[in-house]
Amino acid sequence: MFRFTALSLCVLGSSVSVGEEVQSSTFFEKKDVAELSTINIRGKEANTPKISTKKLLKVPGAGGDPLRAIEALPGVVLGGYGSYSVPAVRGASPEDNIYITDFVPVGYVFHNDGGSTYNDNLVEDFKLMAGAWGSEYYNALGSVMSTHLRDPYPEKLTTTLDLGLLRVGGLVEGAISDDSAFYVSYRRSMLEFYVENFIDEDELTFTEVPKNSDYQFKYHWRVSGRSNLRLIASGAEDSVEIKLGEESDFLQHEPDLAGGVGIEGSYDNQAILFDTILPGGTSAIFAISHKEENTDLGFGSLYDLDAKDLEKRVKNYYQTPLSNGDSLT
Repeated sequence: MFRFTALSLCVLGSSVSVGEEVQSSTFFEKKDVAELSTINIRGKEANTPKISTKKLLKVPGAGGDPLRAIEALPGVVLGGYGSYSVPAVRGASPEDNIYITDFVPVGYVFHNDGGSTYNDNLVEDFKLMAGAWGSEYYNALGSVMSTHLRDPYPEKLTTTLDLGLLRVGGLVEGAISDDSAFYVSYRRSMLEFYVENFIDEDELTFTEVPKNSDYQFKYHWRVSGRSNLRLIASGAEDSVEIKLGEESDFLQHEPDLAGGVGIEGSYDNQAILFDTILPGGTSAIFAISHKEENTDLGFGSLYDLDAKDLEKRVKNYYQTPLSNGDSLT
């Protein structure tokens, strides 16, 4: 008597479908068939990678920048050129990403030197959604990158200065009252003062050296034990213009780039957020936001773009806990 396994049945079925028609009685009798019990399969949606700043700073290659650690995640590659590359999900370009910070959309989260647009002292956690995201991100093609900035500390007013070779900046933070606090941060790149020393002028020269800056502001008012009001603002600015030298490989392959390459971008974002816990345990978030994004691209005589994007948005989110432990959103 033969003992039929699942694999042998599959092979047997495939051989019958491509071969000559054979009577089933040739292989086994009815009494040889074992009736299998029902198998129930239950599963949960895979959790989206969410990494705290403490873990992000320990990732090799982060260089003290929490968001740079995203390059170490599976399926993430660098898109762009050289130091101007930004992370992208494999199979998509950086332009296909959507960037969300504190529940509202922002323009971009990486500067033209590869660093993030946020003060690393303010990033609380970072989440990458590479697929199967909710309908609220209907226009995302590559990924959704969600960053959460911490709330200001309700402590005595302090000022922190950050001086480095790559950038300088300052952070002012403190309490306004027993129930409210704020912070404001500003940073500026230092590359413009020495980057030309590392460039081969036969390949390219800067007609405008790389510049970038960013700022963040947050005000947090604890209205009650169940409700919070936040005022937030953030923005960034980047610019660079280069002229390709006669020995440049790019210019030899594309003579129309002789006019040079210029990239300039900026965004400013403001929002009001109110979160509360409603009777019955439902948590709710309400947001009103405004974003202005400017893009100016020039690639010789090949391409020229000067665009401005204005976005005003009203957004809300509800999450209701269910009796079985799940939640309805």
